[in-house]
Amino acid sequence: MNSNEKERIIELCLNFRQAIELCKNKMGDLFWFEWFPKGCCREASTMLAKYLSDKGFDRIYCVRGEDKVYGNQYSHVWLELDKWVIDITPDQFGEKFGKVMVTQSSELHRNFKVVEREPYLNFWNGTGFNDGDMRRKYPMIYEKAEELLYL
Repeated sequence: MNSNEKERIIELCLNFRQAIELCKNKMGDLFWFEWFPKGCCREASTMLAKYLSDKGFDRIYCVRGEDKVYGNQYSHVWLELDKWVIDITPDQFGEKFGKVMVTQSSELHRNFKVVEREPYLNFWNGTGFNDGDMRRKYPMIYEKAEELLYL
């Protein structure tokens, strides 16, 4: 990823996160988005991956890690693109991590043991409990993110 691509991804991530914050009370069946970013990393990361893909970025992976110290007590999902970590929910673990992270090395992510790393479409096309709801809510967040790009 070159510096222009990194800057573009940061811009897209910031807009997408802001779109989620503006829409979080309209998420219906995904009611836990009221507490965004806490507990929303899987759905937020998967929708972000779809958004980045829609914007022309490919080779996006969803990564799920479990806390190394406490075993399975905590888990977290983020994205990887060309060995870059992309995360729009790091602040659920403390404000020091910021709202959006696009980096090649992360103290936060080193705390998690990777237990799953798959192309984002495996998550997007999933049949899990919330996956259909996530796909139905994506257009609303996409539209809001697009509005924010052109403000």
